[in-house]
Amino acid sequence: MGTHWNSKSVRAFARGADPIQCAQGVAAGLRELASAHGLDGPPVDVVRLAERAGVELRPSDTLADARTIVVDNRLVIEYNPARPRGRLRFSLAHELAHTTFPDVAEKARYRTRLGAIEEFADDDDWEVELLCNIVASELLMPDQAIGPLVNVETDIDFIMETRRRWDVSTEALLRRLVNASPRPMALVVTSADKRGASRVDYVQVTPSTEDEYPVNGWTHGAVLPPRAIKRPTAVGQTLRSTVMVDGRELEAQTVGVPAFPGSPHPRAMTLIDLVRPAPLNPHITYVTGDLLMIPETERNVLFAHVVSNRSRGWSRYGAASALARAFPELPGAYRGWSIADAEHLKLGNVHFASQRSRNREIGVASVVAQDGYGPGESVRLRYDALRVGLELVASHAAESGAIVHVPRIGAGQAGGRWDVIEVILKETLARRGINVTVHTLPARGQAKT
Repeated sequence: MGTHWNSKSVRAFARGADPIQCAQGVAAGLRELASAHGLDGPPVDVVRLAERAGVELRPSDTLADARTIVVDNRLVIEYNPARPRGRLRFSLAHELAHTTFPDVAEKARYRTRLGAIEEFADDDDWEVELLCNIVASELLMPDQAIGPLVNVETDIDFIMETRRRWDVSTEALLRRLVNASPRPMALVVTSADKRGASRVDYVQVTPSTEDEYPVNGWTHGAVLPPRAIKRPTAVGQTLRSTVMVDGRELEAQTVGVPAFPGSPHPRAMTLIDLVRPAPLNPHITYVTGDLLMIPETERNVLFAHVVSNRSRGWSRYGAASALARAFPELPGAYRGWSIADAEHLKLGNVHFASQRSRNREIGVASVVAQDGYGPGESVRLRYDALRVGLELVASHAAESGAIVHVPRIGAGQAGGRWDVIEVILKETLARRGINVTVHTLPARGQAKT
């Protein structure tokens, strides 16, 4: 076990082994227990899993969050049932992790809104909370959330949107992403010490990363040089920067997550691409910002978005809502087209509408590629229909000389996988020389830099 782990609880838990690997082993054991009893979801049924693990659950509206206690030699997790669903699920998983520590009966463990025990902020109990967070993260992370992120360029804002959609913790998603990535990456998790310097909580690297890679020298408890990691100032804030690793400047993307108690500064979770990214397709540009954020130099613009085959109007949410506010005449044109002939809403069809705005031609392509709407199916996007529709968009853009702007088309309400959609964009538009700009909305709290 690394020399920087100071907590007696952690040392008893790990028994000389690596504490993080032990935490991963606990999570794996809990997942196996959940699977054996049909509780693995997704999402994992943490309430019934706790019962299967021999832990009693007691609701209590007097607690801010949750705690683990021992009553009559029986482990009990008390929790506040009024907490938001995602928060409650994580809190219960976190407390379930506490029950695996040998000294769990020695004192109550409270999970507060900051994730640890406020009255013990000055000792080493934050290390216990760190490990319990890892157990909870690995237990609750559904495999389906990772697929769309693995084989595409790293984009912290899209990752955070995926986190919101699956209602999972940021730490869970980033840890699983790094573990599944086929390219060398590192997740460097840091806290601010009392002086505001970055202290390493832990570093996780992809399996393809060599053991001797310099970032592996950033061990638990080490204090990094000033400005080695660009720190967020708010939870949920995303930052893009560069870091120096072994004399090389590498891309880094950071998001702020809740601090440990006693610290006014959020923890920082930083993804580092350990190799220089491969050159992107020259015809596809990725930007972080509103869909309507287009350069003044572009005089011919074609927006494309996905619509449902069961609705005669644009959605009131997402890209369609933004386009309707900006160009109020165009939703009516689409509605008239959809009412005129039921065949118009056949999957794969596209409606084109345009108007002049600020001395440039603005077009909107509504691609019928979503089958139905509302709850009931997690994926309503039809990839074959999207491909057919984007072929039509490509032909239209080629004739008009337009630059195509899209959101993460099909990956929002339609539930499509972005890695699949990105390939379709390349094969239908970029391959024909059509310039495409993909817009990702910034995560909440992102710095305006």
